[in-house]
Amino acid sequence: MYKQKLIINKTIDKKEIQKLINWFINNFGAIKTTKLLDKLKLLGFNYATKIGISLGIKDLKIPKIKKTLIKNNQKNIDKLYYQIKKGNLKTIEYDEKVKEKWNQISEILKKEINDNFRTTDLLNPLYVMVISGARGNISQIKQLVGMRGLMVDPKGEIINIPIKSNLKESLNIVEYFISCYGARKGVIDTAIKTATAGHLTRKLIYLVQDQIIRRPDCYTKEMEIVFNLKNKKSYYNKSIEKILGRVAAKEIRCSNLTISSGQDICNYLAKKIIHIKKIFLRTPLTCKVNHGICQLCYGWNLANNRIADLGEPVGILAAQSIGEPGTQLTMRTFHTGGIFSGEIGETLTSPINGTIYYENKKDKKLIKLNNNSKVLLTLKEKKLLIIENKQKRFNIKLPKHSLIFIKSQKKVFEKQIISEIINWKKAKKLIKTKNNKERLKGVNTSISGKFIILKKNYLHDKEKQQKLCITNANIITKNLMKHNLENKTIYHIKQKIIHKINICSNFEPMKNLFKISEKDKKKNSNKLKILKIINARKKKKLNIKLRSFTLKKSKCKNNLITEKTKTNKIIKKKKDNRNFEKIKKNYEANEKKLYIDKNYCSEVIENRKKTISLNKAILYQIKQKNLILDKNKGLVKKDSIIFYTQYKTQKTTDIVQGLPKIEEILENKKSKQQKILKSLFEKIKENNTSKIAAKKSIYKIQNYLVKKIQLVYLSQGIIISNKHIEVIIRKITSKAIIRESGESSLMQGEIVEINKLEKINKKLQRKITYEPVIIGISKSSLLNNSLISNICFRGVIENLTIGAIEGKVDWLNGIKENIIIGNLIPAGTGQKIP
Repeated sequence: MYKQKLIINKTIDKKEIQKLINWFINNFGAIKTTKLLDKLKLLGFNYATKIGISLGIKDLKIPKIKKTLIKNNQKNIDKLYYQIKKGNLKTIEYDEKVKEKWNQISEILKKEINDNFRTTDLLNPLYVMVISGARGNISQIKQLVGMRGLMVDPKGEIINIPIKSNLKESLNIVEYFISCYGARKGVIDTAIKTATAGHLTRKLIYLVQDQIIRRPDCYTKEMEIVFNLKNKKSYYNKSIEKILGRVAAKEIRCSNLTISSGQDICNYLAKKIIHIKKIFLRTPLTCKVNHGICQLCYGWNLANNRIADLGEPVGILAAQSIGEPGTQLTMRTFHTGGIFSGEIGETLTSPINGTIYYENKKDKKLIKLNNNSKVLLTLKEKKLLIIENKQKRFNIKLPKHSLIFIKSQKKVFEKQIISEIINWKKAKKLIKTKNNKERLKGVNTSISGKFIILKKNYLHDKEKQQKLCITNANIITKNLMKHNLENKTIYHIKQKIIHKINICSNFEPMKNLFKISEKDKKKNSNKLKILKIINARKKKKLNIKLRSFTLKKSKCKNNLITEKTKTNKIIKKKKDNRNFEKIKKNYEANEKKLYIDKNYCSEVIENRKKTISLNKAILYQIKQKNLILDKNKGLVKKDSIIFYTQYKTQKTTDIVQGLPKIEEILENKKSKQQKILKSLFEKIKENNTSKIAAKKSIYKIQNYLVKKIQLVYLSQGIIISNKHIEVIIRKITSKAIIRESGESSLMQGEIVEINKLEKINKKLQRKITYEPVIIGISKSSLLNNSLISNICFRGVIENLTIGAIEGKVDWLNGIKENIIIGNLIPAGTGQKIP
């Protein structure tokens, strides 16, 4: 059969070569595969020499659609800015939306670059290098040919201004300085974060260095249930990965096959039993061996796809496979130059410029996203129609549970995002849950002046939300007025004659405006004061500048308001008749004297027959709880905080941000996992014994922790076998705290391994009651039985004194202790077989 020549008629890139080698090893073994690899190497070098690939500036081809994409996106952002002016959008929500829009555009550009190369120049050296998987990454090409996009500061937070240029076009000064932030992040991460990643591996190795395969079988009756899903190809592959290399815990019956318990599942068997919904397997999490793991619970050694040998140091294997990607991937940010790497969902873009149409039936729901934008969620399949002209029409079929961002009968431009396709789980969350936001941020005013709270649904606004209006004015404090007027020579008008006056504290306007000292008991008059001051620079020509202040008394004793005449807007009846009549109507129906238009908000100062003068005002959306203005009694200074809003900061999803998450889970820092475990244990204990409750609650928390750690690595495209994570999580969750000691000699509050407690309980009448505990990797590596490895890890004096007082004995079960003493390590050929 295999004597015939194998012909593969498709492009072979990095992934295909991996598949080929894997298939070859499974079918022909390792010795023949080495010969194949040698031939592949020669073939590769031969053609790499012949092709003579090189890069030139002409090879960097910018897609034509780039300019229109950026232009249209900028228009959308400008529309959002008008929403802030009207007070319908908070500044924080605006920032989030801007980041989201630019991120979407850069992702669309990434796809366009790929399509552009594929359609115009298939043998482009840049495209060949990246697509084959030989060198480089699509995100690096995006920077060369597309746009650099959003950058990240050293903390990992996104800078709001995107870099629209690419490296071929060259950056302008502002863009260059913004990109310096990202470059600095790359340098900092490589210098500092590699050390933290290395320390994590050290901690993991100290935790599981004694996890060696000790026995062929531990005869446990506990097992893991795997639920197979095969709706999609990705699910099919995932469930095969879960089953492959494991050992069956119960007999599995198929139409033609029966797999007995204790049988390892190979590739052939995995494909045969994939359709069975429930499969019971052995797992390292439920192994009963005290020091180490048994062969059947561990399954295959993934290096050679055979059952792990006795004496295999599986603990160190697990620690290295979790720690190594962390140290490797801290370099990734250095190479990409600190670009924001965040995911966008599976999106649909418009194929043409045109108008969108769809039916407004009841098969959809209006929901609010995190950034407060309203979108439609489809509950059934929906048809969209985009029309440019009679010839150009496009029908798009949307699946269930997709978000539609654009209203019906609205114009769309080419490559604009119309909708996003999401899972049912995500859709459920969007319908049910409210936004859980994290941080508080103060909102500052851009102008100083008076503030008014608008409680009712006001004028043009459809949403019934409370708003805060700040009208433009200068605030003059007592000290400022004193400083400006005292001991200065000015000219004061009285009965049209100019008098030269030296102002001192006795000058009448000064006395009437403010209380000069605390001893002065004269009350301030509440009338409107007009103070006209003339600065005469040249006395001979009497070139006079008139400066008038309209001074209004405020509630605050030491403050006065002066109107800003420069920023006032005058609307005349003849020139702007429409606006004039609108403002007139609103002014008559309104007590607050405010006018809110599409583009601006303003306060009506003077209302005459032919002219209306308006003063600038700004609107903010608020909640009464968040306001902190009550102290200021109606006045606000520029750049002062008016209220606090809650918001969630978006950070990059690179491994540098993910490493602290892994450490947090494994160290149990915020003790979230412990709280979950405690609540699970108490719930199950209501109907069961403490032994069953402990087993069930631990099993649930173990699966939860495995999924959480896998999520961080999968986001970076790293596949780590569950087996390695399970070995480490077994050590974290293997202990319990004693609540009642029963007949045993153990003390209340002592932390002991659950396996030991179960064995002791078998011999007792009054049994020990205990509660499962999650202990962080640092603490649980110090709770190991080995005194020598504890001294090496942390707290030399502390561990030595405790060891001396308790008279501890080190049984030299682990690898570390034996290395220090100079013995053969109890792994591999040095394994002590009982």
